[in-house]
Amino acid sequence: MKHIGLMVAMLAMLWADAKDDQIKALERELAIKKQEIQILLIAIKNQKQESIQKSNAPSLSFQSVDTPAPTKVILKPSMLSEEAISAIDRENQTDTDTLMASAPTQNTDVVAPEATQATTPEESPEESEAVQQEATTDTIASRKESHAPSTIAGIIYTKPTKYHLIEKATIFSDLGQSRIEEWEKERAFTSNRRKGEWILVTGRITSRGWEMVEKSMWIHQSHVK
Repeated sequence: MKHIGLMVAMLAMLWADAKDDQIKALERELAIKKQEIQILLIAIKNQKQESIQKSNAPSLSFQSVDTPAPTKVILKPSMLSEEAISAIDRENQTDTDTLMASAPTQNTDVVAPEATQATTPEESPEESEAVQQEATTDTIASRKESHAPSTIAGIIYTKPTKYHLIEKATIFSDLGQSRIEEWEKERAFTSNRRKGEWILVTGRITSRGWEMVEKSMWIHQSHVK
C-alpha cells in the first residue's frame, strides 16, 4: 500500500509539472499574439492618418503660364564624347555646304599657292606611346656621347617630338658628312634635340614599339614631313 501511495504522489507531481509547462507555453503564445495585435493596430492607425492627410490636402489649380524661351546650353568639348563631337562636326559641315551652294558665284582670279605643305599623318597608338616613352626616358641615358658628340656645338634640346620621314630618306652620321643608312620606306622616329636644319634621331618607332637609338643619326629637315 505504501508503494502505491508513493506512485500516486509521484504521478500527481509529474502531472502538476506538465500543467505548469503547458501554462507557461500558453502564456508565451499569448504574449506573442498581443505583440502582433499591437503592431496591426499601429499600422491601421497610420493608414487612417495618411488617408485623412490626403483628403485634407488642397487641390492644385492649373493656370496658364507663359513658357520662357528655351535656354541655349553651350557645351565644352570636354563634356562631349568623341561620337557627339563627330556628329556636331558633320552637321556643321552640312550647313556650310548648303550655304556655299546657295551663295551667288563671283568671277574672281584664283592664285595658286607657291607650295603646299604636307599634312602630318594621323598618329597611331604606338607612335603616341613612343613619344611618351621618349619623354620619360632617363635624361642621362638619353644624352649619351653617341647622341651628341662633343665636336658638335650649338645643339638645342627641345620637347620630345614625333617625326615622319619621306620615302628613301638618307641618314647621316654627322650633319651631312657621312651617309650611313637609307630608309626605303616611310618611317617614324622621335627626337628631342636639333641643330639648325638637322634633327638628331634619339628613338626609332618600329612594329615592336619605341626603341632608343644608341648611335649618332642625323636627318635633314627636308627629309621630314
